[in-house]
Amino acid sequence: MNLRRMAALGVFLLVSAAVPGASPALAEVRPKSFEFGIFAGNYNFDTPFLFLAGGRGDSGSLGGSRLSQFFGARLGYNFTPHWEVELTYGDVSSRDTRYRDVKHDLTNEELTVTYNFLTTTQRKLFPYVTGGMGKLTNKITVFSDGTVDKTNLVTAGGGFRYFVNKTMAVRVDGRWNTYSARFDIPDPDGPIRNIVPGIFIDDRFTDFELTVGLFGIMGGKK
Repeated sequence: MNLRRMAALGVFLLVSAAVPGASPALAEVRPKSFEFGIFAGNYNFDTPFLFLAGGRGDSGSLGGSRLSQFFGARLGYNFTPHWEVELTYGDVSSRDTRYRDVKHDLTNEELTVTYNFLTTTQRKLFPYVTGGMGKLTNKITVFSDGTVDKTNLVTAGGGFRYFVNKTMAVRVDGRWNTYSARFDIPDPDGPIRNIVPGIFIDDRFTDFELTVGLFGIMGGKK
């Protein structure tokens, strides 16, 4: 799934919602309801960590591309039609295109607060903004040597829900994730030493994720 396909899906849903009779029954964000689902999309690294260390320029990042596939799940609780608290788990893995033994894995666990707009009437499309904090785990592996960095994460973004029916919705979601990372990997041994240098990184990064997910809504006041 690439950015163009997700953008096309978002435009299609927006147009469908605006055309009378072109979409299913109206729905609402029900208070005291649970929302759960899975998502997939693209994760755009601020700068791949090994890209910084290797300095390979346009010849390919050493340790992962800027754009990687991203998967995860979310579980939320709607206290009111406007306010929701949500847990998110996401995973992204990026492997170097030239040296398959160089790998970058990232997982994040977030707790966010979401504010929904346009909840006073039943409709199909509900935009929202969201923000919160969490934990992020970075792992860089160079051959058999790896290092893990766990750090705090601040996330903010928004998106919209498009209700397929009263209990199921498609969500398009975009978020910026800001965090600090520190890595210190010594030079590897052997002939690869001159290709894959040692890594020392101590910096702040802001990544961007864009996802599409399918979510179910359970319980709540109807």
